[in-house]
Amino acid sequence: MISLSDAMSTDSFAGLHALVAVINSEKFRFLTAERYRAYAAILWKLLEHRRAHEIEVYYDDLMIEALHTVPAVEPGPYSPDAFRGDVKQLVDWGNLAPPRLEPRRIETLADRTLQKFLYRLDDETVAILEFLEGR
Repeated sequence: MISLSDAMSTDSFAGLHALVAVINSEKFRFLTAERYRAYAAILWKLLEHRRAHEIEVYYDDLMIEALHTVPAVEPGPYSPDAFRGDVKQLVDWGNLAPPRLEPRRIETLADRTLQKFLYRLDDETVAILEFLEGR
C-alpha cells in the first residue's frame, strides 16, 4: 500500500517539478544584477522597437539610444565600452538573441570589411518585461 506522503510526492508535486524544469534562471539575472538599471534600460529600448514592429535593431543605433537612456536611470557615466559589456552580458544570459550579421549587398571594396550586427529580444525576455510592466 502507498503511504500518504508517497502519493502526495508523486501527484501533487508533478506540476511543481514541471515548472522548475522549464525555469531558465539565467533570463532573470538582469533583475538582480548590480547593473540592473542599465540592463533594464537597454531591454526597454529593444521592447519599444519590437512594439514598433522593428524586431531587430542595429548595434550602433541601439548604442546611441542607450548612451542617452541609461544615464537617466543608472548613476555615473555611461560609455560605448560599458554598453558593449552590457550587451555581451545580456546575450550571455539569453535575454538577447545572439547577434546576427546583416546580409547586405557589397557595393564597394570597403564594404567587405563593414559588419553590421542586428540585435533582438528573446521571446521569454519579452514576456518577463511585459509581466513587470503590468505590475
